[in-house]
Amino acid sequence: MATVRRALTMQDTVGTLELEQLTDRLLKQCAGLAVGIETIPADERPLRGQGALRDWAQLQEDGPGPGQLGPWSYARQLAVVARNMVTALRDHRAAEETRAPYIGRRDLPPLTPIAP
Repeated sequence: MATVRRALTMQDTVGTLELEQLTDRLLKQCAGLAVGIETIPADERPLRGQGALRDWAQLQEDGPGPGQLGPWSYARQLAVVARNMVTALRDHRAAEETRAPYIGRRDLPPLTPIAP
């Protein structure tokens, strides 16, 4: 997430080499996160995840825009997509945890810790 944070907080133009390295890291992160989201069944996939996959596919197809701000904007857009993918994975994980069945001692008092 440090890479995403770095891309989203860029205020000034950065060096060409630094921007290329940042973009490369973001592309790798997005590719890995996309695999994680695609493993979620489509009917359980959060809307944010569906949108992130759509945006990821579009960014892969389009690449950086023309002009001086094209590569800078591309890195920021990748960071937004990566952030949305992480949020979607967290949302799905949280939803799975709330759906987990209760396993415990319903009719018995809670267990107390054993003293050493």
